[in-house]
Amino acid sequence: MKKVLLFEDVFGGFGGIEKVILNILKNASKDNFEFSLVVNHMASTEYLPYLTKANVKIYQLQNEFIHNPVKRHLIGFKAFDKFLSENKYFDIAHFHISNGIDLTYCSIAQKKGILKRIVHCHNDGATSLMRLIGHKLFKPFFVNSATDYVACSMSAGKWLFTKKILNSSAFHLISNGIDSTAFAFNEDQRKKKRVELGIQDNDFAIIHVGRFNKQKNQKKVLAIFQELHKQLPQTKLYFFGYGNHDSCSRFILKNHLSDSIFIHNPVLNINEYLNAFDCFLFPSLYEGFGIAVIEAEANGLPCVVSNKIPNFIYFSPKLTSLSLNESNTKWVQAILCTKRNGADFVQECKKRGFDDQIQAKEILNLYGA
Repeated sequence: MKKVLLFEDVFGGFGGIEKVILNILKNASKDNFEFSLVVNHMASTEYLPYLTKANVKIYQLQNEFIHNPVKRHLIGFKAFDKFLSENKYFDIAHFHISNGIDLTYCSIAQKKGILKRIVHCHNDGATSLMRLIGHKLFKPFFVNSATDYVACSMSAGKWLFTKKILNSSAFHLISNGIDSTAFAFNEDQRKKKRVELGIQDNDFAIIHVGRFNKQKNQKKVLAIFQELHKQLPQTKLYFFGYGNHDSCSRFILKNHLSDSIFIHNPVLNINEYLNAFDCFLFPSLYEGFGIAVIEAEANGLPCVVSNKIPNFIYFSPKLTSLSLNESNTKWVQAILCTKRNGADFVQECKKRGFDDQIQAKEILNLYGA
């Protein structure tokens, strides 16, 4: 039995990395693999039932969340080094990361003698100048510390790896995948969730799914909606995301939009909630992949997204891509042109290979399954 260490900086943010990790666990043979999840911080307890069911050992290196990423990582490096000194039995270390700073953890694993070290990049940019500087400083020193390199897209690969790595047999391009069948449009769920959310029959309901941070660009979402609402008062906006939403809440109160904009707790059954909506709005500043987009596409939900989303994930004819430089008026016009008709694009999603079983198989092959 191979012992696998899965690493993420902060786990539990209801993002794409969590979905990839859960997918690995769901498809891996318990007879062949024993998994441990090592994180700097567990941000949510929502995943614990899934992790427990998969017999995953959980190790949290820091009891409290340290918001400053530099400080969090400096403490994390020492804690991870100590952890590996006390737990020397891992055959494989799989690092789910997005920044050159995170490569340091792989370097520590190399020094501690873990033979198989997989670096898996899930993004292609940085949300702050501090992160960008850290990325550029750490990447040259530690990028060669892995044995295998995985990226969810070529843009993510180019962001974290060198040209030499990208042209080598050590690099693997593995798309993210979803259980597309679960995202098939369901009219009964639409009626049920609209009642639950307080969406009236004549309401035009917009959903945004993503962590509350600069990358997901909720500021733009609010600006677009504010202009849309003036033209179409029967619009409602729902945020589904993890993180600090104080600035959004202040905007809602300041502009007297409490009856039209709602912040919902993040959920693990987002597939059910997508049915309730008429448009998916996603003006992200950058994305390594954009798994929330393919979920909405598979459901048949009309999507209006930024052109920063890798266009190879576009398969729905109901998707409109706009530049972030376009005016809010242009975005509003695109939203007003959308129409939900009950059709979904599950089969197209499968044809494109955005399937969770395909993804898991390719990753488990790297493990030597």
